[in-house]
Parts: sequence; structure tokens; C-alpha cells
Amino acid sequence: MQYETWYDRREQEVIEGLFTYLRFQSVSADPKRKGEVLACAEWVKNQLHNLGCKTRFLKGSGYPAIYAEKIVDNAFPTVLFYGHYDVQPEDPYELWTSPPFEPTLREGRIYARGAHDDKGQTYYLIRAVQAFLEMNEKVRVNIKFLIEGEEEMGSTTLEEVAPKNAALLAADYLLIVDSSIDSFKEPRITVGYKGISTMQVDLRVMRRDGHSGEYGGIAYNPLRALAEALAKIYDERGRITIDRFYDKVRTLSEEEKALLSFQFDPKKYKEEMGLEVFFPDEELTPKEVNGLLPVIEINGLWGGYTGEGFKTVLPGVAHAKISCRIVPDQEPREVFKQISRFLRAHLPKGMQPDITYLGGGRGLWTSPTSKVSIRVKEAYEKVIKKPVRFEVHGASIPIAHLLAGVTKAEVAFVGVGLSVDAIHAPDESFSLYQLRTGFLMIAAFLQALQEE
Repeated sequence: MQYETWYDRREQEVIEGLFTYLRFQSVSADPKRKGEVLACAEWVKNQLHNLGCKTRFLKGSGYPAIYAEKIVDNAFPTVLFYGHYDVQPEDPYELWTSPPFEPTLREGRIYARGAHDDKGQTYYLIRAVQAFLEMNEKVRVNIKFLIEGEEEMGSTTLEEVAPKNAALLAADYLLIVDSSIDSFKEPRITVGYKGISTMQVDLRVMRRDGHSGEYGGIAYNPLRALAEALAKIYDERGRITIDRFYDKVRTLSEEEKALLSFQFDPKKYKEEMGLEVFFPDEELTPKEVNGLLPVIEINGLWGGYTGEGFKTVLPGVAHAKISCRIVPDQEPREVFKQISRFLRAHLPKGMQPDITYLGGGRGLWTSPTSKVSIRVKEAYEKVIKKPVRFEVHGASIPIAHLLAGVTKAEVAFVGVGLSVDAIHAPDESFSLYQLRTGFLMIAAFLQALQEE
């Protein structure tokens, strides 16, 4: 029986199982939903136990990571699959068409928080492994799972427990099932993700907000001062002006770049997001900037009065949230220090901001010529029946760098996510086609290892 047949006969069962998974309000960032997160972890652990795996929780200071294994023979190749069962908060709730934790099927797409990130992807993984084990009488692949509950808030527990369990997590291949494919018409597999460094700036110039008629023209508005300093981070091309900021950026050879796709279609961004104005770099394409260079973004800037109507105040304090997507050789805390020094140097004399590091992680680039990258590419092409290119991505999976070091494995980022899935946003969704394709891709990868 082919994997397509296995899936099609059980499709309704797969959908119902995913719906159960999606109903858990496993928002790791919300302490009030601790019970929901722990119940979700127990449910996932039971799913893996039902595959015939030995399972356990890896416990630290926060939510547990789930470890499971089915070891046949240490002489056979070992694959470790990583994913996460926690999800982002659903805010703003009012923008959801249907309740975020009541999964709804509309026009071939499942709408719910976590439908794509990462419950839809971890669930097709579990069912693909089930099919693989059922369809091979003598399995010749060792399978391990590591599914954590804090990816959306920094993977603190996994950072604690993974190094202590290096022998347990050792593998030949590490597949991080939390990635995207860009499009099914011109599919691309990610072989590199950036790291990230995040921070908050608080700039206070007065004890409280002041009347703009009394203080205007006298006090230096902190919003203005902060906006001016932030604007100086960029030159007219959009490049970062911080001294030595690009020192650790790798220069790819023409041969290396030839293996990667930097294709950019502005029409796609206009149709999906209404985007009309793009990054102004004259030397690189937007996708090259996105993937190859560190990028600083102002994620939020606020102060004073922002409610309905109008209030004539001069803010006493201004705030900004800043993130930097960093390339693999950059270190998050060092980047934080570079940005902090720059802002302090470019604010008006006498202003002393409080700048707080909010967390981050290193980036990771893998080789498109590694055995696991080639095997994954072949699995995608077998299922999608189209040529697949490699790319480096501007997003971050901070735990990847740590896991690569702990497991000593060849790493591949896999998944079938699309930008239209609206992860982290209202009406997050995942299509039935993606669910089936992801299942078939994992099954094809495992079957190829089985037949080596």
C-alpha cells in the first residue's frame, strides 16, 4: 500500500486528531493557561507512546520538552525530529473570523491558532512516522522526537536540558519541522536561518507627561529624540551605519550563491500584504538583504497619548522595541551592546536611556550539499513533482544552533508552510493540501533512509 493510499483512507481521522490538538490553548507566554499547556504536553506524549516509542518529559524551570524514541539497532541511521507544541497568543481576538481555539474548516483550510505553527506540522510528522512504522515490517531507521513547549518564548527549558542530555539526543540527522516552502509552484527549502537579538529602549526626560502648551519648545520631546537616534541607524540605502556592524557577515562565493535561490517577486508581496515600497539597496536584491545581511527593525515606538480623540501632552517618556535578525557568526548579546552604544552616542547630551536585553539566539546555516539536505530535497521533489531550490531565510529558529551542537547531527529545516498561513496573526491557517503534502514528504524521507 502506498503512503498516498494510507493517508487518503485515514484523512478524516487525521483531521479530527489535529482538531483535538488545536483545541488546547497551549499559549506558553500566558501563565493563566499553564494547565492547558501541560495538558497539551501530556496529549502529545501519549500520541508518541501510541507509536510504540519510549517517552519521557525532559523537565527544567518551565514547560517540559517531550522526548520519545524508537531504537531498532544502533547500526542503523538515527533521525531526530524537532518541533513545538506551544503557540503564540491569539491577540487581537476581535480580528479572528472564527474562535482561535475552535478549529474551523473553510474552503480547504483549517483556521486555528497553531494550525501551521507548529501543531499542523508536528501532527503530520507524527502520523507520517506512524505510517512508516506500519508499512515496514523490518524497520532499519532509529527515530527520535524532541517536541518542546517554549519555542514561542525563547526555549528556556530546552536550553537547560538539552546539553545535559546530549547522549540521549545524539543523531545522524536532525530535522527541524518548523519551516516553510515559500510556494508550491516554485518550492524552496531553507538551509539557513538567522539568529535574533531583541531589546527595549526606555527614554525618560520628565517625571510625568507635560502640557504641550507649557512645555513645548522648552523640553526636548523624548519621542522626537528617540526617533532621530533610531533613524541614524540607517543610511540612504538602508544599510546599517553602526561601526563594524558587518564585520562578521560571510561573503559567499559565486559557487555557493549559485546553489541558492534569491528569486524575488514583488507582485506576491503586493497581493498578500499590499506592499508597494521595498528596501532601497542598490547592490543586492531584497531577498539577498533578507537572507545574507543582518537587519535591524523597529518593532514598536510609543509614548504620550495614543487613545481615541486628542490629548495635547508632551510625553515624559518614550519607548521602543527593537530586534535585529543576525547572521550566523554574530552573537546576540554583542549585537545588543553595539546597538546600545550607538543609541547612547546619538541621543542629545544629558539623556540617559534604559536599554534592556530581552533575549535572542544564534543563527545557523547548513550545507545544501550535505547528505541530509540532498535526501530532503529528493523527498520534496518526489511528492511535489517539481524541481526544488535552496534558500537562506530572514526568520529565526534560535534553538537550532544549540541543537546542532548538542546532537552533532547534519541539520535540515523542513516544512510546508506558506506566507498566506498568517502565522502569529489572526486567522492563522493550514490547508488540507499542506497537511497531506507534509505527511508524504516525511514519509518519503524515511522510506529513502529505509531503502539505503
